[in-house]
Amino acid sequence: MAVGILHGSIRKKLAVLFLLAALPALAILVFAGIQNRDKLVNTAEQELLAFARQASQNQERTTYSTRQLLMSLAQMPEVQRADPAACSEIFAHVLKVNPLYAALHLVDTQGALIASGRAVPTGSFAQTKHFQEALAGKDFATGEYILSVSLRVPVFAFGYPVMDRTGNVRAVLLTSISLDNYGSQFEQMRFPKDSFFGVCDWKGLRLYRFPATPGAALGKPIQANNLAAASGDAVEGLVSDIGSDGVERLVAFRQLRLSPEKPPYMKMFVGIPRAAVNAAARASLQHDLGVLVLAIALTLVSGWYFGGKALGRRLEELATASRRIGEGDFNARVAMEHEITEVATLSKAFNSMAESLAQDITVRAQAEQALRESELRFKALHNASFGGITIHDKGVIIDCNQGLATITGYDYAELIGMDGLLLIAEQSRELVLGRILEGYEKPYEALGVRKNGQEYPVRLEARNIPYKGKTLRVVEFRDITEIKQSEEALRLEVQRRRILMEKSYDGIATIDREHRV
Repeated sequence: MAVGILHGSIRKKLAVLFLLAALPALAILVFAGIQNRDKLVNTAEQELLAFARQASQNQERTTYSTRQLLMSLAQMPEVQRADPAACSEIFAHVLKVNPLYAALHLVDTQGALIASGRAVPTGSFAQTKHFQEALAGKDFATGEYILSVSLRVPVFAFGYPVMDRTGNVRAVLLTSISLDNYGSQFEQMRFPKDSFFGVCDWKGLRLYRFPATPGAALGKPIQANNLAAASGDAVEGLVSDIGSDGVERLVAFRQLRLSPEKPPYMKMFVGIPRAAVNAAARASLQHDLGVLVLAIALTLVSGWYFGGKALGRRLEELATASRRIGEGDFNARVAMEHEITEVATLSKAFNSMAESLAQDITVRAQAEQALRESELRFKALHNASFGGITIHDKGVIIDCNQGLATITGYDYAELIGMDGLLLIAEQSRELVLGRILEGYEKPYEALGVRKNGQEYPVRLEARNIPYKGKTLRVVEFRDITEIKQSEEALRLEVQRRRILMEKSYDGIATIDREHRV
């Protein structure tokens, strides 16, 4: 059958041969377009997952800090005694120096308020999840969607039991945080229009959404498809979803847990429109296909109507140039023909097709540049962290952020290639090495050492991540000197007040601003 097609006039032969010569270019064009589209989709997926991880790590650090704060407060004598006036004064000071927290209360085992750091709210806390779980489990507990009485905005709550010496719960500490700070982080990433970032509690009730929309009210259930995807065993993943605004999005989710064996207490989502991901690749592919179809049509017309020695030579030149393009030489062009108008049109169309292929390579290069710029943005976010972050390969630092240089006093160039244990004081190295060998991934405290030999308290948190067939360890250093100093100052102040009360021979009374004892 193929032989029969080539039989007949020179016009028919030229038309068929011209068409066959264009097929390699068509195959390359289609393949390049598909590769470009897949690359853009993969890049978007990785950006979404990376942002979801970063946001969840920020929240996990906040949760850990909240637990440490409540644990410290629960040991204070004033809280142990459930002294309303003293507790309210302490709580007000904590809220003043920690604006992240919306409220701080002490309630009895029936949920009734004993003391508060803000205006006294009305009602009982007995039916709240964080109160009930802290009371029943005698441990740190997370809450669910709740409307702040004092701020009138949705907050996320935590609870911690105050225990007596016999191990019984005598009261419960309750606090809550606002989630508004995630909006500024999301804006820095410059996601496409109609993208969003959202947070829900364990039941799927919406705690936060940026940007806010009328169809996504706080306190209401999130999209069922997103909730179902984030309710499985996977800590993170991707899902396609059509939002309440009718926009189809690619959505990344991430679960937050107090420990691996406990259920998620919070879930985070970030989504971008699928149309934005596919638009650039689809437009480029359509343009190239249009140019190629035009070139094929002109080839068939020219091959049918013209023949002879000159046209045969031009055919060989076109075939050679097409073969060069098929071999990857996108600079191949044919000389323009001025004697035969139709051949000149064909040459021009062929060169236009070759130019389009070259432009496609440029577009791909631009996409790669965009990916590099995206990596630089992530590097900037990486460097903007308040703590130091290192990446270790078998104990050797292969990358770090500027925060680590600031904390340790070393230059970035000095840190790269350094043994990571040199950043740990000698008395803590055995502890840290043991945590590395067992793959420990929970926060813990140790002593760090700066370049000048100064030791300082540091909180470490690490993750093992697979990369190109090997395991790297990502470690976060957080200088907790100020936290320790604040805790010591608070302890000394409490001790000073207790000694003053015990040693003074004079009568001492506590009087509020309205001169009431």
